[in-house]
Amino acid sequence: MAFLAKFERNFLFGLTRAFAMFFIFLTLAALIIGGLVIGFSQVMEGDVKVAPQEVIDILKPSLPIETAQPNVQQQLLDKPETPHLPAGLKFPFVLQKYFSDPNNLRKLIDWLKDTPKNQQQLFLDEMASVVTEAEKEHIDPFEAINTYHKLKIEKLDSEKSLQVEKNNTRLWYVGAVGSGIMLIAMFSLILVLLAIERNTRRIDE
Repeated sequence: MAFLAKFERNFLFGLTRAFAMFFIFLTLAALIIGGLVIGFSQVMEGDVKVAPQEVIDILKPSLPIETAQPNVQQQLLDKPETPHLPAGLKFPFVLQKYFSDPNNLRKLIDWLKDTPKNQQQLFLDEMASVVTEAEKEHIDPFEAINTYHKLKIEKLDSEKSLQVEKNNTRLWYVGAVGSGIMLIAMFSLILVLLAIERNTRRIDE
């Protein structure tokens, strides 16, 4: 029994304490590093901007297109009421002539409704830049408008997916922090119990 007591005191207690301290510091380091990595990833934002050249690069190789009816006009039924852009948005002058037809304007309004509010004015401004560049390159503006819309929606959808991924990562880290705190508390309790046990044995001895 004396051998076992000496073994526990000199080896097993020390090993358990070292093991507990190792896991406490390892958990703390993992939480800190994970927090820094996740914090950096949360700061990074997706690029939802569509540069005019992106649209031009898609359309320029194609043959010159005669003035065609835009897709936005072909997809709508006539309605008696006059459509209006959402309040607070500035309608770039270069776009007004291409959306003078009520059907086209209604389709633009539908596009804006599908766009986050903080992106709606940027949506119009970018489209205006695309149309201006298309006119310079002698590219059908309606084709440029429809191509811009397609690219913009793809980037916005990609941004939504990225945001969902960020939220999931944030929730995962919160759970990891909770688990880490519980592990640290458990190993701290082990250290406390070891200290109590060692002090009690010294008194008894």
